[in-house]
Amino acid sequence: MRTTLRFLVGLGLSIATASATNDFATQFIDVGAQPQDVITVDVDRNGIADVITALQFSGVISITLATGDGGFIAAPSIPTGGQPVGLAAGDLDGDSLVDLVVVDAGAGTLTAALGHGDGTFAQPVSVSVGSNPQQVLLGDVTGDGILDAVVLRDSFSHPVCWLAGFGDGTFAPPVIPAAGFGARAAVLVDLDGDALLDLAVVDVDDDSVRVLFGSVDGGLEPPGDPIAVGVAPVAIAAADLDGDDDLDLVTANTSSNDLSVLSNAGDGTFAPAETVSTGANPTDVRIGDVTGDGIRDIVVSLGGASAVAVLSSDGVGGIEAIVDIPTGLAPLAVALGDTDGDFFADIVSADAFTNGITVAKSTAGPWVNLGKSAPGPLASSTLLAIGSPKPGATIHFETPEIPLGSPGLLVLGSRRVDSATGGITVVPATTLVLPITAVPVLTFTWPSVAPPGDDVYVQAFFKIAPGEIVSTNALRTITQLP
Repeated sequence: MRTTLRFLVGLGLSIATASATNDFATQFIDVGAQPQDVITVDVDRNGIADVITALQFSGVISITLATGDGGFIAAPSIPTGGQPVGLAAGDLDGDSLVDLVVVDAGAGTLTAALGHGDGTFAQPVSVSVGSNPQQVLLGDVTGDGILDAVVLRDSFSHPVCWLAGFGDGTFAPPVIPAAGFGARAAVLVDLDGDALLDLAVVDVDDDSVRVLFGSVDGGLEPPGDPIAVGVAPVAIAAADLDGDDDLDLVTANTSSNDLSVLSNAGDGTFAPAETVSTGANPTDVRIGDVTGDGIRDIVVSLGGASAVAVLSSDGVGGIEAIVDIPTGLAPLAVALGDTDGDFFADIVSADAFTNGITVAKSTAGPWVNLGKSAPGPLASSTLLAIGSPKPGATIHFETPEIPLGSPGLLVLGSRRVDSATGGITVVPATTLVLPITAVPVLTFTWPSVAPPGDDVYVQAFFKIAPGEIVSTNALRTITQLP
């Protein structure tokens, strides 16, 4: 059995959906010919993630803006010429606005488009990076506080290069070290805890991962020894999957139809890979909480199954399959982002053969905030909860206007409404003392007596002054899934 939570009221979805599968509702959006890559990032500053796709056969970057209510609108696309295949986003010029970069496999270029903050972009500017670039990553690899670009190319002798950013949206010529391996995809993260960015690259030629550690002198060290993974790895993601505060690696292996999970020892060395089956031809992998249980999930696009697979991590290294979500034909890439403002990541796949994207949203949803009340002046208090009905679930409180150190109480319980009589049976609640300390995070034990079908409520009371109490409420319904 897997226990999940659903909304009691107000799913917050105003878009038409094509289907609903095991707590995910999906919508298909036509974006243009042959989307090869997809990212989610807020380009119009409305606090909601927008969807950016690279359209290889259209020669443009497609911009799809999220309206905040579950809907989407098209914004002007960005012409790149050639065959755009890999995307990244970041602030290239220090103006706190999102800029975009894309690599073009046909033209052999890296193109940057500076954002205006309203979903539109300045005229793109390109620089040559060599033949057949496939992926671009942004990060400060030179240590000067400015975003640089790392580009992966389909070249055995020179698969990796990096370009130092000047801080104005332009880049220096690429540094192209000899490497002698076949890079297909990479992540740019700190794997050894030295505060320098390292590059973990999947080598599709010898079924391995190689790590290029960050250099104290700027740039990247030569690649280390190969770490064996599954057959034909084509994508990689990084996250702490076992709760030890180190970033682990997951590769998607398209020929062996599985994932390889590499547990980090904390110094950038890894235990032998553990294998997790997926489905036909995994093409991309991302990690984030898409089920709303506060634990990172692994999301894999399956090009051969025209689906994305969601696998749940238990936070201590275990992984279990949850559901396959249908997409358009041949999803080549997948991204995660909150496209409807419900505080949980949605799934977006780039479906190459149906010329669009599929957006999948968990209908388990976040807590429903039922409102707040106060006999005195009303202070702002927003209750967010991330967790499922199991011991050790976590609640997050944001109390921006309540003085630090204010005393409070957290009341947790469940209730059952008789559908015939309307009568309410309340299960005894759990009560915790809640001192307020700058966005506190509380761990509690869910009442084991709350059966499936009951409403679960959380109510928090904050005493902000003598005789002045602020309360905030949230409610969900427990549903048991096979």
